[in-house]
Formats: sequence, structure tokens, C-alpha cells
Amino acid sequence: MARKYTKRQATSQLALGTKADVTALYIRVSTEKQADEGFSLDAQGKRLRAFCVAQQWRVNDKHVYIDAGVSGKSTDRAQFQMMLQAANNREVTLIVAVKLDRVARNVKDFLGIVDRLKEVGCDLVLIEESFDTSTPHGKFALTMFAAMAELEASTIAGRMRSGKTEKASKGGYNGTRIPLGYVYSDDTFTIISRPQRVGQQGWEWIKQSQGAA
Repeated sequence: MARKYTKRQATSQLALGTKADVTALYIRVSTEKQADEGFSLDAQGKRLRAFCVAQQWRVNDKHVYIDAGVSGKSTDRAQFQMMLQAANNREVTLIVAVKLDRVARNVKDFLGIVDRLKEVGCDLVLIEESFDTSTPHGKFALTMFAAMAELEASTIAGRMRSGKTEKASKGGYNGTRIPLGYVYSDDTFTIISRPQRVGQQGWEWIKQSQGAA
């Protein structure tokens, strides 16, 4: 007689079957202050493992990646890059981290990482943000992140344009080509006073065009 599975058992078997031995953990801490605030390497590791146990995901110890004392400002982190390579090789299909800033420090980098993982069939889970790229809610959150990134880029560009306009209205220099016959230093344009710096012919042209004595 065939063994009957309850719905709960079947769900459990499915979870183990799809996530078993391909779940990677990513742990990062950049400063001692972060360790004091509960983000030490050990604290992150314990929290991640407990979360995976609750989800019935078995963690493969071979794929626990730890960047200790490394800033998240750049994705050029040794263990992080090894993890991405493992995902690229289809060695892992799920990466779990405590929170978004452990993975990336800005939205642009984060979206780039998610896109790269998506291309190789690897999902990303962030505990604190309750974020999972394999779920509809996670995909919706990605859309929001992308919108935030676009808004942030537009806002920065707008501020730069406004700043340049304001500076120009006050006679400031915005980095365009320096006029011939001048040097720029300490926010001030100064006419060149030595003929040899531009050549005698150039100097004569400057005097004529600017009415110099």
C-alpha cells in the first residue's frame, strides 16, 4: 500500500527539495561599531541559520561567505565575488543575508546584483526587509526599488543643474573651458601677465582682443 502524505508533509518535502544543499549565507561586517550593534559575524551567522531552519532550508556549509572588516560601498569584496561566481556556476540557487546593507550600500548596486542573480536562476532573501525575489511581494518590492533609484538619479541631476545655474548667476565657474589668456585658481580668473606662457604671437593677440595695455 502506497504511503500517503499529508498536505503539510508534502509542502515540507517540496521546500527541502527545492532549497536543499543550495542555500548560501552571506555575512559582512565592516567596523567594530557594527559588531557592538548586534551585527557581529557570529550574531549574523546564528540569525541566518535560525531563519533557514524555520524555513526548512538546509544550509550548505561550503557556501557560507564571510567578508570581515570590508566596506559595503563597493561590490569588489573577495567572498562576495566568490559567492556570485558560485551562483553563476549554478552551485547555489538561494542566497540569504540579514539585511540589504550587508549586500549593497546603494539601490543602484543592489538592483545590479539582483539582476545578475536572476540571470543565473538564483534568488535573494533579506531577513529584516522580509524580501524574497522568488515571491510576488519580492518582485513588487524590486519595482519599487527601481523607481526609487530612478527618482534618486533624477533628483541628483536636478540638484546639480540648479547648483550650476545658481553659481553661474553669481559669476562662478562651472568647469567649462578656461578662456584663452586666463588662469583659474581659488575661484578667481586672473589674466596671464607673462608673454612667454602663451608665446609672443599669442600674447599680442590677447592684448588686442582684450584691450590690454
